[in-house]
Amino acid sequence: MVEIPDAIERICDEIAGERDPARIARAIYGGVTALMPVTFVALFAFDPVSHKLQRYSIENGREIPFTEFDLTEIESNAALAARTRAEVHIDAEEGARPGSRIPGTETTRSLWFGPMFQDARLMGVLSVQSSRLGAYGEREKSMLRILADCVGRTLSQARVAQQR
Repeated sequence: MVEIPDAIERICDEIAGERDPARIARAIYGGVTALMPVTFVALFAFDPVSHKLQRYSIENGREIPFTEFDLTEIESNAALAARTRAEVHIDAEEGARPGSRIPGTETTRSLWFGPMFQDARLMGVLSVQSSRLGAYGEREKSMLRILADCVGRTLSQARVAQQR
């Protein structure tokens, strides 16, 4: 079995220097599906000018159309994680209301949203979701936190490069 730090390090190495959030999301999806049950991955890049989250997402290997929304969006768990600067983890039992759904996507039962920072500046939110209930225990959440830190650094570097 692959050691957690090695597996996450490989994903971080793959996205290092990448400037395109859609490509970063694809690399994350490819990496985390080998580590844990994943149906859906979303990278919500924060735009500090418009104060919007820009969503780049993949479900079961298929890209979901890009969208963006305000941090004030009340129905968004990603916006909640960004506003509160805290992780959001949801396990929705069968029959319970699952997390916010994107039209045309599958219902997910385990949802994890982690805010990403660089030097205390919000870079965005990483979300990993599964159709399997209870998919993310402490081991998985620990890996996702490490990955979110890495993605936050990558987004910060992309922002600096864009400003040049």
